[in-house]
Amino acid sequence: MSDVTLVENDLFYMLDKKKKPRKLARKLMLMIKNHELPFNETYDIIISLLKRDNEYFIDKVYPFLQISLGGRTSQMTEMDEYIFKKFCFLEGEDIVDKFFGSISEKKVNSTGRIYLTNYRIILSGIQVVRSAQHKGYGPGRPGWVGMAFRSGITRRRQAVRRAITKTLRVDINSLDLVEWGYYFPVHEAFKIKLNKKNKSISYSITVETEKKPVVLSLKVTPIRLKPQTKEEFLKQKEHIISRIHELLLKFQ
Repeated sequence: MSDVTLVENDLFYMLDKKKKPRKLARKLMLMIKNHELPFNETYDIIISLLKRDNEYFIDKVYPFLQISLGGRTSQMTEMDEYIFKKFCFLEGEDIVDKFFGSISEKKVNSTGRIYLTNYRIILSGIQVVRSAQHKGYGPGRPGWVGMAFRSGITRRRQAVRRAITKTLRVDINSLDLVEWGYYFPVHEAFKIKLNKKNKSISYSITVETEKKPVVLSLKVTPIRLKPQTKEEFLKQKEHIISRIHELLLKFQ
Protein backbone atom coordinates (compact mmCIF):
# COMPACT_ATOMS: atom_id res chain seq x y z
CA MET A 1 0.00 0.00 0.00
CA SER A 2 1.46 3.38 -1.01
CA ASP A 3 2.14 6.23 1.43
CA VAL A 4 -0.59 8.28 -0.27
CA THR A 5 -3.15 5.49 0.20
CA LEU A 6 -2.24 5.10 3.87
CA VAL A 7 -2.59 8.81 4.49
CA GLU A 8 -5.83 8.96 2.53
CA ASN A 9 -7.36 6.03 4.41
CA ASP A 10 -6.50 7.63 7.75
CA LEU A 11 -8.14 10.89 6.68
CA PHE A 12 -11.18 9.04 5.30
CA TYR A 13 -11.61 7.35 8.67
CA MET A 14 -11.58 10.71 10.45
CA LEU A 15 -14.04 12.19 7.96
CA ASP A 16 -16.44 9.23 8.16
CA LYS A 17 -16.50 9.38 11.97
CA LYS A 18 -17.64 13.01 11.73
CA LYS A 19 -15.73 13.85 14.88
CA LYS A 20 -12.98 16.37 15.59
CA PRO A 21 -13.08 18.33 12.34
CA ARG A 22 -10.42 20.65 13.78
CA LYS A 23 -8.03 17.68 14.06
CA LEU A 24 -8.68 16.66 10.45
CA ALA A 25 -8.07 20.23 9.30
CA ARG A 26 -4.84 20.36 11.30
CA LYS A 27 -3.58 17.18 9.66
CA LEU A 28 -4.23 18.66 6.23
CA MET A 29 -2.63 21.95 7.25
CA LEU A 30 0.55 20.20 8.41
CA MET A 31 0.69 18.16 5.19
CA ILE A 32 0.64 21.39 3.23
CA LYS A 33 2.95 23.46 5.43
CA ASN A 34 5.51 20.66 5.85
CA HIS A 35 5.22 19.59 2.21
CA GLU A 36 4.85 15.96 3.31
CA LEU A 37 3.68 15.00 -0.17
CA PRO A 38 3.93 16.79 -3.52
CA PHE A 39 1.33 19.55 -3.42
CA ASN A 40 -0.75 18.12 -6.27
CA GLU A 41 -1.06 14.80 -4.38
CA THR A 42 -2.19 16.64 -1.25
CA TYR A 43 -4.74 18.60 -3.27
CA ASP A 44 -6.00 15.36 -4.85
CA ILE A 45 -6.49 13.93 -1.36
CA ILE A 46 -8.54 17.00 -0.41
CA ILE A 47 -10.65 16.51 -3.55
CA SER A 48 -11.20 12.86 -2.55
CA LEU A 49 -12.39 14.01 0.87
CA LEU A 50 -14.71 16.54 -0.76
CA LYS A 51 -16.16 13.91 -3.07
CA ARG A 52 -16.66 11.53 -0.14
CA ASP A 53 -18.68 14.01 1.96
CA ASN A 54 -18.73 17.47 0.44
CA GLU A 55 -21.31 19.02 2.73
CA TYR A 56 -19.65 17.95 5.98
CA PHE A 57 -16.18 18.93 4.79
CA ILE A 58 -17.23 22.44 3.69
CA ASP A 59 -19.39 23.06 6.77
CA LYS A 60 -17.08 21.65 9.44
CA VAL A 61 -13.51 21.08 8.18
CA TYR A 62 -13.00 23.83 5.60
CA PRO A 63 -13.39 26.74 8.09
CA PHE A 64 -10.66 25.36 10.37
CA LEU A 65 -8.39 24.71 7.39
CA GLN A 66 -8.79 28.29 6.15
CA ILE A 67 -8.03 29.73 9.57
CA SER A 68 -5.00 27.54 10.19
CA LEU A 69 -3.43 28.21 6.78
CA GLY A 70 -4.11 31.93 6.71
CA GLY A 71 -6.06 33.85 4.11
CA ARG A 72 -3.56 35.55 1.82
CA THR A 73 -0.80 33.15 0.87
CA SER A 74 0.12 32.21 -2.68
CA GLN A 75 -0.04 28.57 -1.58
CA MET A 76 -3.75 28.91 -0.82
CA THR A 77 -4.36 30.52 -4.20
CA GLU A 78 -2.55 27.64 -5.91
CA MET A 79 -4.68 25.12 -4.01
CA ASP A 80 -7.91 26.98 -4.80
CA GLU A 81 -7.21 27.11 -8.52
CA TYR A 82 -6.13 23.46 -8.66
CA ILE A 83 -9.35 22.29 -6.99
CA PHE A 84 -11.56 24.66 -8.99
CA LYS A 85 -10.18 23.69 -12.38
CA LYS A 86 -10.05 19.96 -11.68
CA PHE A 87 -13.41 19.30 -10.02
CA CYS A 88 -15.47 22.47 -9.49
CA PHE A 89 -15.82 24.27 -12.79
CA LEU A 90 -18.51 23.64 -15.36
CA GLU A 91 -17.68 23.19 -19.02
CA GLY A 92 -16.48 26.49 -20.41
CA GLU A 93 -16.02 28.09 -16.99
CA ASP A 94 -12.77 29.89 -16.26
CA ILE A 95 -11.31 32.50 -13.91
CA VAL A 96 -11.40 35.96 -15.46
CA ASP A 97 -10.04 37.84 -12.43
CA LYS A 98 -8.98 37.29 -8.81
CA PHE A 99 -8.37 39.55 -5.86
CA PHE A 100 -8.46 39.71 -2.06
CA GLY A 101 -11.60 41.20 -0.63
CA SER A 102 -14.86 40.83 1.24
CA ILE A 103 -18.45 40.01 0.36
CA SER A 104 -20.99 41.16 2.91
CA GLU A 105 -24.69 40.49 3.26
CA LYS A 106 -27.30 41.03 5.94
CA LYS A 107 -26.20 38.35 8.39
CA VAL A 108 -22.83 37.15 7.12
CA ASN A 109 -19.45 38.64 6.24
CA SER A 110 -17.06 36.64 4.04
CA THR A 111 -13.40 37.57 3.59
CA GLY A 112 -10.71 35.92 1.50
CA ARG A 113 -9.53 35.25 -2.01
CA ILE A 114 -12.27 36.17 -4.47
CA TYR A 115 -12.42 34.57 -7.91
CA LEU A 116 -14.54 36.08 -10.63
CA THR A 117 -15.43 33.52 -13.28
CA ASN A 118 -17.46 33.98 -16.43
CA TYR A 119 -20.43 32.38 -14.56
CA ARG A 120 -20.26 33.36 -10.89
CA ILE A 121 -18.29 34.78 -7.96
CA ILE A 122 -16.46 32.38 -5.62
CA LEU A 123 -14.88 33.34 -2.29
CA SER A 124 -12.36 31.01 -0.68
CA GLY A 125 -11.74 32.11 2.88
CA ILE A 126 -13.51 32.78 6.15
CA GLN A 127 -17.20 33.38 6.73
CA VAL A 128 -18.46 34.87 9.98
CA VAL A 129 -21.90 35.75 11.32
CA ARG A 130 -22.19 39.49 11.99
CA SER A 131 -23.37 38.89 15.57
CA ALA A 132 -20.09 37.09 16.26
CA GLN A 133 -18.09 39.97 14.78
CA HIS A 134 -19.93 42.52 16.87
CA LYS A 135 -19.08 40.56 20.01
CA GLY A 136 -15.40 40.67 19.13
CA TYR A 137 -14.98 37.08 18.00
CA GLY A 138 -12.25 36.34 15.49
CA PRO A 139 -10.11 33.41 14.32
CA GLY A 140 -8.10 33.45 17.54
CA ARG A 141 -11.04 33.61 19.94
CA PRO A 142 -12.66 30.48 21.47
CA GLY A 143 -16.15 29.77 20.26
CA TRP A 144 -15.85 31.88 17.10
CA VAL A 145 -16.18 29.00 14.66
CA GLY A 146 -19.13 27.54 16.54
CA MET A 147 -20.96 30.85 16.24
CA ALA A 148 -19.87 31.61 12.71
CA PHE A 149 -20.79 28.36 11.02
CA ARG A 150 -24.22 27.59 12.33
CA SER A 151 -27.07 26.11 10.33
CA GLY A 152 -28.32 29.44 9.02
CA ILE A 153 -25.24 29.77 6.84
CA THR A 154 -25.60 26.18 5.65
CA ARG A 155 -29.19 26.71 4.51
CA ARG A 156 -28.28 29.99 2.84
CA ARG A 157 -25.32 28.42 1.03
CA GLN A 158 -27.51 25.60 -0.24
CA ALA A 159 -30.07 28.11 -1.53
CA VAL A 160 -27.33 30.05 -3.29
CA ARG A 161 -26.08 26.87 -4.93
CA ARG A 162 -29.56 26.15 -6.28
CA ALA A 163 -29.70 29.69 -7.65
CA ILE A 164 -26.44 29.14 -9.51
CA THR A 165 -27.85 25.91 -10.95
CA LYS A 166 -30.84 27.84 -12.24
CA THR A 167 -28.60 30.47 -13.80
CA LEU A 168 -26.47 28.01 -15.72
CA ARG A 169 -29.40 25.72 -16.62
CA VAL A 170 -27.27 22.79 -15.53
CA ASP A 171 -27.96 20.28 -12.78
CA ILE A 172 -24.71 20.64 -10.83
CA ASN A 173 -25.63 17.75 -8.54
CA SER A 174 -25.74 15.36 -11.49
CA LEU A 175 -22.18 16.18 -12.50
CA ASP A 176 -18.99 14.85 -10.92
CA LEU A 177 -18.19 18.18 -9.27
CA VAL A 178 -17.28 19.26 -5.76
CA GLU A 179 -17.98 22.46 -3.87
CA TRP A 180 -15.02 24.48 -2.56
CA GLY A 181 -15.48 27.85 -0.91
CA TYR A 182 -18.61 29.98 -0.97
CA TYR A 183 -20.53 30.70 -4.16
CA PHE A 184 -22.37 33.91 -5.02
CA PRO A 185 -24.71 34.03 -8.03
CA VAL A 186 -24.79 36.98 -10.42
CA HIS A 187 -27.94 36.25 -12.45
CA GLU A 188 -30.91 38.62 -12.70
CA ALA A 189 -29.26 41.19 -10.46
CA PHE A 190 -31.08 44.38 -9.54
CA LYS A 191 -30.23 47.47 -7.48
CA ILE A 192 -26.75 47.37 -8.98
CA LYS A 193 -24.82 50.25 -7.44
CA LEU A 194 -21.26 51.48 -7.73
CA ASN A 195 -20.58 52.83 -4.27
CA LYS A 196 -18.89 56.11 -3.36
CA LYS A 197 -15.54 56.58 -5.10
CA ASN A 198 -15.89 53.05 -6.57
CA LYS A 199 -14.75 51.49 -3.30
CA SER A 200 -17.22 48.64 -3.74
CA ILE A 201 -20.11 47.38 -5.83
CA SER A 202 -23.41 46.19 -4.44
CA TYR A 203 -26.34 44.33 -5.95
CA SER A 204 -29.35 42.26 -5.01
CA ILE A 205 -30.65 38.94 -6.30
CA THR A 206 -33.68 36.82 -5.48
CA VAL A 207 -32.79 33.33 -4.30
CA GLU A 208 -35.48 30.64 -4.47
CA THR A 209 -35.54 28.59 -1.28
CA GLU A 210 -37.83 25.72 -0.33
CA LYS A 211 -39.98 27.96 1.87
CA LYS A 212 -40.05 31.30 0.06
CA PRO A 213 -37.94 33.55 -2.17
CA VAL A 214 -35.19 35.41 -0.31
CA VAL A 215 -33.66 38.68 -1.48
CA LEU A 216 -29.90 38.50 -1.04
CA SER A 217 -28.22 41.92 -0.91
CA LEU A 218 -24.48 41.67 -1.50
CA LYS A 219 -21.60 44.14 -1.37
CA VAL A 220 -18.25 43.22 -2.90
CA THR A 221 -15.26 45.22 -1.63
CA PRO A 222 -11.68 44.73 -2.84
CA ILE A 223 -9.11 44.93 0.00
CA ARG A 224 -5.58 46.22 -0.38
CA LEU A 225 -2.79 43.76 0.43
CA LYS A 226 0.34 44.99 2.20
CA PRO A 227 2.77 44.57 -0.75
CA GLN A 228 0.56 46.73 -2.98
CA THR A 229 1.17 50.42 -3.36
CA LYS A 230 -1.84 52.71 -3.10
CA GLU A 231 -1.62 53.49 -6.81
CA GLU A 232 -1.48 49.79 -7.78
CA PHE A 233 -4.47 49.00 -5.59
CA LEU A 234 -6.59 51.89 -6.91
CA LYS A 235 -5.95 50.76 -10.48
CA GLN A 236 -6.70 47.12 -9.65
CA LYS A 237 -9.86 48.04 -7.73
CA GLU A 238 -11.24 50.09 -10.60
CA HIS A 239 -10.57 47.22 -13.02
CA ILE A 240 -12.16 44.61 -10.72
CA ILE A 241 -15.32 46.60 -10.03
CA SER A 242 -15.72 47.24 -13.75
CA ARG A 243 -15.40 43.49 -14.46
CA ILE A 244 -18.02 42.61 -11.83
CA HIS A 245 -20.34 45.29 -13.19
CA GLU A 246 -20.01 43.84 -16.71
CA LEU A 247 -20.80 40.34 -15.45
CA LEU A 248 -23.90 41.49 -13.54
CA LEU A 249 -25.21 43.30 -16.63
CA LYS A 250 -24.49 40.28 -18.83
CA PHE A 251 -26.79 38.02 -16.76
CA GLN A 252 -29.63 40.50 -16.28
